Amino acid sequence: MQVWYWAAVDERVSAPAPAIGVQGFGYAMRQQCWHARVGSLQPFFDEVSRERGVPTETACVRDAWDKLLPGLIERFDAQHTLGCIAPRPLLIANNAADPRCPRAGVEEAVAAARPAWGRHASRLELLMDESVATAPLPASEWRRGHLITPAMWSKIDAFIERHVR
Repeated sequence: MQVWYWAAVDERVSAPAPAIGVQGFGYAMRQQCWHARVGSLQPFFDEVSRERGVPTETACVRDAWDKLLPGLIERFDAQHTLGCIAPRPLLIANNAADPRCPRAGVEEAVAAARPAWGRHASRLELLMDESVATAPLPASEWRRGHLITPAMWSKIDAFIERHVR
Protein backbone atom coordinates (compact mmCIF):
# COMPACT_ATOMS: atom_id res chain seq x y z
CA MET A 1 0.00 0.00 0.00
CA GLN A 2 2.85 2.37 0.76
CA VAL A 3 4.06 2.31 -2.85
CA TRP A 4 0.58 3.06 -4.20
CA TYR A 5 -0.09 5.96 -1.86
CA TRP A 6 3.45 7.32 -2.11
CA ALA A 7 3.28 7.37 -5.91
CA ALA A 8 -0.13 9.06 -5.78
CA VAL A 9 1.33 12.07 -3.95
CA ASP A 10 4.94 12.17 -5.18
CA GLU A 11 5.74 12.42 -8.89
CA ARG A 12 9.36 11.46 -8.20
CA VAL A 13 8.12 7.87 -8.03
CA SER A 14 8.52 7.35 -11.75
CA ALA A 15 7.30 3.77 -12.23
CA PRO A 16 5.58 2.32 -9.18
CA ALA A 17 4.87 -1.40 -8.94
CA PRO A 18 2.85 -2.02 -5.78
CA ALA A 19 2.48 -5.70 -4.93
CA ILE A 20 -0.32 -7.27 -2.85
CA GLY A 21 -1.42 -3.90 -1.53
CA VAL A 22 -3.84 -2.20 -3.90
CA GLN A 23 -7.39 -2.84 -2.83
CA GLY A 24 -10.83 -1.32 -2.77
CA PHE A 25 -11.81 -0.71 0.84
CA GLY A 26 -15.28 0.46 -0.19
CA TYR A 27 -15.71 -2.59 -2.41
CA ALA A 28 -14.78 -4.87 0.50
CA MET A 29 -17.40 -3.23 2.68
CA ARG A 30 -20.12 -3.32 0.01
CA GLN A 31 -19.42 -6.99 -0.73
CA GLN A 32 -18.88 -8.05 2.90
CA CYS A 33 -15.36 -9.32 2.16
CA TRP A 34 -13.41 -7.22 4.67
CA HIS A 35 -12.70 -10.01 7.17
CA ALA A 36 -9.13 -10.85 6.10
CA ARG A 37 -8.06 -7.17 6.08
CA VAL A 38 -9.66 -6.59 9.48
CA GLY A 39 -7.76 -9.65 10.71
CA SER A 40 -4.50 -7.88 9.88
CA LEU A 41 -5.39 -5.16 12.40
CA GLN A 42 -7.51 -7.25 14.77
CA PRO A 43 -6.60 -5.53 18.08
CA PHE A 44 -7.59 -2.14 16.63
CA PHE A 45 -10.91 -3.42 15.31
CA ASP A 46 -11.59 -5.26 18.58
CA GLU A 47 -11.09 -2.00 20.47
CA VAL A 48 -13.43 -0.06 18.16
CA SER A 49 -15.99 -2.83 18.54
CA ARG A 50 -15.64 -2.66 22.34
CA GLU A 51 -15.91 1.16 22.36
CA ARG A 52 -19.04 1.04 20.21
CA GLY A 53 -20.53 -1.86 22.12
CA VAL A 54 -21.29 -3.67 18.87
CA PRO A 55 -19.81 -6.70 17.12
CA THR A 56 -17.30 -6.24 14.33
CA GLU A 57 -19.76 -5.97 11.46
CA THR A 58 -19.70 -3.73 8.40
CA ALA A 59 -20.90 -0.60 10.25
CA CYS A 60 -18.24 -1.10 12.91
CA VAL A 61 -15.58 -1.65 10.23
CA ARG A 62 -16.67 1.59 8.56
CA ASP A 63 -16.45 3.43 11.90
CA ALA A 64 -12.97 1.99 12.46
CA TRP A 65 -11.71 3.10 9.05
CA ASP A 66 -13.20 6.57 9.64
CA LYS A 67 -11.43 6.75 13.00
CA LEU A 68 -8.06 5.51 11.72
CA LEU A 69 -8.04 7.10 8.25
CA PRO A 70 -10.74 9.77 7.84
CA GLY A 71 -11.84 9.98 4.20
CA LEU A 72 -10.42 6.58 3.24
CA ILE A 73 -13.59 5.40 1.47
CA GLU A 74 -14.76 8.69 -0.05
CA ARG A 75 -11.44 10.27 -1.06
CA PHE A 76 -8.47 7.96 -0.68
CA ASP A 77 -9.68 4.54 -1.83
CA ALA A 78 -8.00 2.96 -4.86
CA GLN A 79 -10.53 4.16 -7.45
CA HIS A 80 -9.86 7.75 -6.30
CA THR A 81 -6.08 7.65 -5.91
CA LEU A 82 -4.70 5.36 -8.61
CA GLY A 83 -5.50 8.00 -11.24
CA CYS A 84 -3.21 10.45 -9.43
CA ILE A 85 -0.30 8.34 -10.70
CA ALA A 86 -1.22 8.87 -14.37
CA PRO A 87 0.34 9.18 -16.87
CA ARG A 88 3.36 7.51 -15.25
CA PRO A 89 3.74 3.76 -15.80
CA LEU A 90 2.04 1.71 -13.08
CA LEU A 91 2.10 -2.04 -12.55
CA ILE A 92 -0.32 -3.39 -9.97
CA ALA A 93 0.73 -6.91 -9.04
CA ASN A 94 -1.83 -8.75 -6.97
CA ASN A 95 -2.48 -12.37 -6.17
CA ALA A 96 -5.94 -13.50 -7.30
CA ALA A 97 -6.10 -15.73 -4.19
CA ASP A 98 -5.53 -12.83 -1.77
CA PRO A 99 -8.56 -12.31 0.49
CA ARG A 100 -7.02 -9.10 1.90
CA CYS A 101 -7.08 -7.48 -1.55
CA PRO A 102 -10.11 -9.10 -3.22
CA ARG A 103 -9.64 -9.50 -6.95
CA ALA A 104 -12.95 -7.95 -8.03
CA GLY A 105 -12.31 -4.88 -5.88
CA VAL A 106 -8.87 -4.36 -7.42
CA GLU A 107 -10.26 -4.83 -10.93
CA GLU A 108 -13.09 -2.36 -10.19
CA ALA A 109 -10.63 0.25 -8.93
CA VAL A 110 -8.33 -0.18 -11.95
CA ALA A 111 -11.29 0.16 -14.33
CA ALA A 112 -12.38 3.36 -12.56
CA ALA A 113 -8.85 4.81 -12.70
CA ARG A 114 -7.97 3.76 -16.28
CA PRO A 115 -9.50 6.88 -17.97
CA ALA A 116 -6.91 9.04 -16.16
CA TRP A 117 -4.22 7.52 -18.40
CA GLY A 118 -6.09 8.58 -21.56
CA ARG A 119 -3.95 7.91 -24.62
CA HIS A 120 -1.32 6.37 -22.33
CA ALA A 121 -3.65 3.59 -21.14
CA SER A 122 -1.04 0.94 -21.93
CA ARG A 123 1.08 2.36 -19.08
CA LEU A 124 -1.44 1.02 -16.54
CA GLU A 125 -0.84 -2.70 -16.12
CA LEU A 126 -2.63 -5.14 -13.87
CA LEU A 127 -1.14 -8.53 -13.10
CA MET A 128 -3.55 -10.82 -11.31
CA ASP A 129 -1.48 -13.92 -10.58
CA GLU A 130 -3.63 -17.07 -10.55
CA SER A 131 -0.95 -19.60 -9.59
CA VAL A 132 -2.44 -20.13 -6.11
CA ALA A 133 -6.13 -19.75 -7.01
CA THR A 134 -8.32 -17.75 -9.39
CA ALA A 135 -10.49 -16.22 -6.66
CA PRO A 136 -9.88 -15.02 -3.11
CA LEU A 137 -9.39 -17.76 -0.55
CA PRO A 138 -11.39 -17.72 2.69
CA ALA A 139 -10.22 -15.06 5.15
CA SER A 140 -8.79 -17.76 7.42
CA GLU A 141 -6.38 -18.78 4.65
CA TRP A 142 -5.00 -15.30 3.97
CA ARG A 143 -1.37 -16.45 4.32
CA ARG A 144 -1.76 -18.69 1.25
CA GLY A 145 -3.04 -15.82 -0.90
CA HIS A 146 -1.41 -12.69 0.52
CA LEU A 147 2.01 -13.37 -0.96
CA ILE A 148 4.16 -12.33 -3.87
CA THR A 149 4.77 -15.30 -6.16
CA PRO A 150 7.90 -15.88 -8.26
CA ALA A 151 5.89 -14.98 -11.38
CA MET A 152 4.91 -11.68 -9.79
CA TRP A 153 8.53 -10.90 -8.90
CA SER A 154 9.55 -11.63 -12.51
CA LYS A 155 6.89 -9.29 -13.89
CA ILE A 156 7.85 -6.56 -11.39
CA ASP A 157 11.54 -6.91 -12.28
CA ALA A 158 10.80 -6.68 -16.00
CA PHE A 159 8.54 -3.65 -15.46
CA ILE A 160 11.20 -1.82 -13.43
CA GLU A 161 13.91 -2.65 -15.99
CA ARG A 162 11.68 -1.32 -18.77
CA HIS A 163 10.61 1.93 -17.10
CA VAL A 164 13.27 3.05 -14.61
CA ARG A 165 16.35 4.68 -16.04
